[in-house]
Amino acid sequence: MVIYYKNGDEFYNDNREIIDNNLIENSFFKLNYPAIMGFERNNLCIKIIDNEKYLIALNRDPYNLLLFGDASLCDKLAYEIYTHNLHINGVLASEDLVNEFCKSYTKYSKFKFEDLFSMGLLVSNEVSDESDAQKASIEDIKLLKDYDKKFHIEIFNEEPKIDHEIIADNYYVYKYNNEIVSCAHKTREEENICSISGVYTNPNYRGKGFARKVVSTIRNEIVKSGKIAYLYVDNNNPISSHLYKSIGFKLLVNRKEVKCIESNIKRVVFAGGCFWCIAGAFYSLDGVLEVYSGYCGGKKVNPSYNEVKSGTTGHMEAIMIEYDSDKVSYENLLKTYFENIDPFDGDGQFIDRGSSYQTAVFTNNESQKMIFTNIINDIQNKYNKEVKVKLLDENIFNFAEEEHQKFAIKHPDKYKHEEEISGRTKFNKINI
Repeated sequence: MVIYYKNGDEFYNDNREIIDNNLIENSFFKLNYPAIMGFERNNLCIKIIDNEKYLIALNRDPYNLLLFGDASLCDKLAYEIYTHNLHINGVLASEDLVNEFCKSYTKYSKFKFEDLFSMGLLVSNEVSDESDAQKASIEDIKLLKDYDKKFHIEIFNEEPKIDHEIIADNYYVYKYNNEIVSCAHKTREEENICSISGVYTNPNYRGKGFARKVVSTIRNEIVKSGKIAYLYVDNNNPISSHLYKSIGFKLLVNRKEVKCIESNIKRVVFAGGCFWCIAGAFYSLDGVLEVYSGYCGGKKVNPSYNEVKSGTTGHMEAIMIEYDSDKVSYENLLKTYFENIDPFDGDGQFIDRGSSYQTAVFTNNESQKMIFTNIINDIQNKYNKEVKVKLLDENIFNFAEEEHQKFAIKHPDKYKHEEEISGRTKFNKINI
């Protein structure tokens, strides 16, 4: 069974016990669920259930997909994400979950992932004598902001995604000759846990035990307040790992983060009336790998053919084209699309009338929007008519039932008959 949650609150309420009983591993779930306001292409919550097994997933753009649960259900989740054309930037979870999900998603989508880093999630509830670092002051904020930026570049090879506020009271520093040489801060503080993050030492002062003093000071304060301290350490950095373990931190789980990498395999979604007919125009086009029939533009997940046809769900019949951009351009795909529809009809296509048969191009890509606009202008100038094709933001795509997939290939005679009775074959196609 698959559950698509309407928003983050519904997701958390249904999975509160799972999240709260594993709060350290799921701290990012707790942090991000309030921002999920609906089930959207870039922001979503899903749960896969198989008897006693479960897998929960949360994706909040621009962050990575979060996973927790049984790795054997990763294949089902990957299929759901792929068939709904959901967008993810990467994945962050335990190593087994990340590896299984990426293997399955690559199988379906032909997309690829790149390892960012492997992290050890360490915890501690001990107190040590090393606590001679001090809280930061307001005067330290400018330098701390610079250190925070350098930390992200050094660890993540990029600047922080969000320019967050530096709150001096959460930061601890160690000063040497009145200069801040090492710092770290508390973050994601919950009722029973608190994270230590942003551990950074000026390169000129490394190897002198200053980071150890800062982390020990913060850890001691967290533990004395009755909470468990936790932090992440790069598994490729044995020095840091040894440092934290030497002051009482223990490994809870190994986690892995990967990002989706740019690929020549891309997707585009067009609505062009009856999906049987519009899909047929792309099957033999060089560079096109797959053409799927489905429903796009509405809010309901997995609507049926009859629901869409009734015009009550807000969906249009559409196709999702997966193509090799090294062999066929987006512009050529768009031209093929326009040459196989009536772009001046805003109420349907040929014999098929109603909102579910309207035309639309779905994209958030600015370059693709410009290509669309240029083609529209060319058509309107040439034919002196208003083009009624809508340009809409990318939306969740829902695979249509199996009998609607590859209809022109599986039923060539029926497809030819459908084209004829629809009026498409008699229409004077536009020439771009």
